[in-house]
Amino acid sequence: ASQIDAASIIIQERGDEKTRTYKNNLNKLKNIISHTGVKRIYIFDNQMRNIIDSNEYYDIGEQIFYLIFERTEIDQVFHGKTASSILFKGNDGTYYKTGYAPIFLDKEVIAVVGVETSARFLGSIEDLRRKMIYLAVISMVLAAMVGVFFAQTITRPIRQVVKYAKEIGKGNYRSTIDTSRKDEIGFLSRTMDEMKTNIIKRDSQLKLMLASVAHEIRNPLGGIELFAGLISGGTGENAEQKQYIQKIINEVRKLKNIINNFLEYAKPASPQKKPCFVSKALEEIKPFIENELVKNNVCMRFSSLDQERETIFDPIHLKQIFTNLIKNSIQAMPDGGTILIEEKCENGEIMLTIADEGEEISDSIKEKIFDPFVTTREKGIGLGLAVVKKLIEDNNGKISLSNDRSSKVKFIITLPISD
Repeated sequence: ASQIDAASIIIQERGDEKTRTYKNNLNKLKNIISHTGVKRIYIFDNQMRNIIDSNEYYDIGEQIFYLIFERTEIDQVFHGKTASSILFKGNDGTYYKTGYAPIFLDKEVIAVVGVETSARFLGSIEDLRRKMIYLAVISMVLAAMVGVFFAQTITRPIRQVVKYAKEIGKGNYRSTIDTSRKDEIGFLSRTMDEMKTNIIKRDSQLKLMLASVAHEIRNPLGGIELFAGLISGGTGENAEQKQYIQKIINEVRKLKNIINNFLEYAKPASPQKKPCFVSKALEEIKPFIENELVKNNVCMRFSSLDQERETIFDPIHLKQIFTNLIKNSIQAMPDGGTILIEEKCENGEIMLTIADEGEEISDSIKEKIFDPFVTTREKGIGLGLAVVKKLIEDNNGKISLSNDRSSKVKFIITLPISD
């Protein structure tokens, strides 16, 4: 219908079959038939009179008698809609169907074009339509897959950069990232890696300075302790002087202990890992903490300690970790209490818990309890737990703090199992 020149067909009258206009319109219909394979195209007015017939069955103005049987469908077309006939059988034994569409001139329907074709042709059109639908669906799926692929190509490296930044923020400088990319993400990765290197350098410089200061202080403290001991031996039976001198010695020892903590945090010894038992390490530190346990009315209970399962750890570091944590628990319970130490195996790791009945730690302190110089005690310096965390991580372990109902404070330590 869109190929028909409405103005040229409305002027055609009976006997115009020899005119150039009629022949041009007729050739146009035949050309469409040759390109589409339909059987017949014809145009008629609202009186069912022929205007152009590609097969030249009817002259201009001749009544197309069989259209009266499809009057209902044709009336719809003259109201601007499209319609089609029922399926019918032609003289050649083939089934046919006719489609009707309106031809407009100045928004008014002036004629109808009928296209008659075989059912086999319509089947081909339907098959083509199905193929187009399948093609569209496949194209959409492929587009979605390509979109997901490119999204992953972009988002995966970004997630890795974000994860790397979080690890640096946590102080885990052992994590690595791919810096070989040549795009913006590669530039960001290299920048992050340079930042980590600079942080490590600055951290090393600060620790070196801290260790130097601690060494300079520790040496004269040793001399003070030595001379105070000599003075104490020369005071004879003067109890008051002995008491003063003993106070000096005690305070010097406290300062030496603080200095030692500084040195352990600033420059801990490299771990010498080997298979060792948790139970054995706890047995070996008992003589050194027994007096403090008795003095503070604290008892230790052990649960499910495995005598056969070994961890791969530096035994000296392991004993130092247990000593610090147990002393922490003793100091957290000035009125006495119980320290419960429990061991179990989960996911190929040793899970060790050290729980006490001390005062619950506030959430604000809990978040930074392992940071240097953070403490809940008035006279504490806040390096004990920082040293413990560093020693555990140097031995490929983990430590966290958890509050639960069964005990107010519980440290959870994860240790690697020996093969």
